[in-house]
Amino acid sequence: MKIKDIEKQLKQDVGKITPPSNFNAIKEKCVLNTPNGNAYAMNNDSTLVAKRAGITIILSILLAIIALTSIILVNQNKEQGVGYESQFLSSGHLVLDINPSIEIAYDKNGNITSVTGLNEDGEVVLVGVDIVGKNYKEAISELVERCVDLGYFSYDREDNAILASAVFEDGTKDATMSEIIQKTILDEFSRQKLYGVVIEGTEKDEYKEIAKSYGISAQKYDAIISYINMGGDLEESEFKDISMRELYDGISKLYKNNKKEDLKRLENELEAKKNEIDGDLSQCLGDLILELEKAIDRTCDNSLEKSFYENQINSIKEQIEKFGDTTETKDDINKIASMLETMNNFTSDEELKAYIEEAISEIDASYGELLKIDKEINDKNKTPEDINNEREEQFSTNNDNPKPDNIDIEKWQEEKKEEIKSSWDDIKNSWQNDRKEELKKPLPTNPRY
Repeated sequence: MKIKDIEKQLKQDVGKITPPSNFNAIKEKCVLNTPNGNAYAMNNDSTLVAKRAGITIILSILLAIIALTSIILVNQNKEQGVGYESQFLSSGHLVLDINPSIEIAYDKNGNITSVTGLNEDGEVVLVGVDIVGKNYKEAISELVERCVDLGYFSYDREDNAILASAVFEDGTKDATMSEIIQKTILDEFSRQKLYGVVIEGTEKDEYKEIAKSYGISAQKYDAIISYINMGGDLEESEFKDISMRELYDGISKLYKNNKKEDLKRLENELEAKKNEIDGDLSQCLGDLILELEKAIDRTCDNSLEKSFYENQINSIKEQIEKFGDTTETKDDINKIASMLETMNNFTSDEELKAYIEEAISEIDASYGELLKIDKEINDKNKTPEDINNEREEQFSTNNDNPKPDNIDIEKWQEEKKEEIKSSWDDIKNSWQNDRKEELKKPLPTNPRY
């Protein structure tokens, strides 16, 4: 029999015992039936009194033991920092949005069952991270440290913030986990002396009434809108039945597919630009060669000098003819520019120099356009591991920055929370632009070097 059943039975038995008016009644009241069907009766009033007192004492002791055990277990779990809050949880999904967006699935014990990067930076944060099977507190601590190491959080900025929302599988808010995670992240900010706040949920006011009409939560509707905006196909009749697991899996797949499509688009754009440059440069350089040949005939009396120019021009003509027959357009352009520069350095004739410098200027402009598209393609081809290595190298001194001393982080968080919450979308958009610029290396003054 369970403790709660014993407690219930004891309460019922004690309640039934009342002082009788005669000895026979006492005997009837004190007949105990045993599991094998035998009956045992007490013989006097003192036995009854002793029995009643004994039952009362036993009940009191049991209740005290139950209460004491509960207190000990709660305090023990508090000290260990594991399992105290999580014993009240149901399984669900937690989304952390710092611009790196990460979805974390947890079970009823608060242990992580899966983790997914919902965008590129989310995948970068998860490089080398293994939090599946860990308790949510340990997992959150590890992720916050990763964000510091990679420069997503910084000690020298005061808009460190994270949006945390926890939902059940059906999309309704998991208030318990939301509250727990907020406290966990704030504690981690305080522990690391980071100026940072936590924004709760994604329940946009404009979504609440619309979501209500579909019989779903605003947070689930927000996830559905994200899924559809990324190109997902979902009928309105499916809004209620689709699970959060399906939505997050769909968002992750769409992110990867969209990245592939962007890469293909850039490759096509590069090819089109090459063809355009091939035609434009061929025409431009062809016209320029004719002018150079006329200028050489007018200005060069020295047969050796003239022979040099003619050889250079013939080499340029051969290179121009290769346009369109090779994928190495950048190399072809660079070779032509190098030949022209050699000619420019060789001559002292101002008229000839002017023609050559005009050609080089045209080439540099075309080369710069190709280089820009080519760089975008290279960036799209970077793996999360590549970006992780670049960010670790660039922000390797992030942890070396002096942490503020003697500050009341909790007070600062309370004062700053509403300000950051009210401008959350602007802050997030600013971060997205920062992410693009943080690892961007400026193009050289002369793009061909």
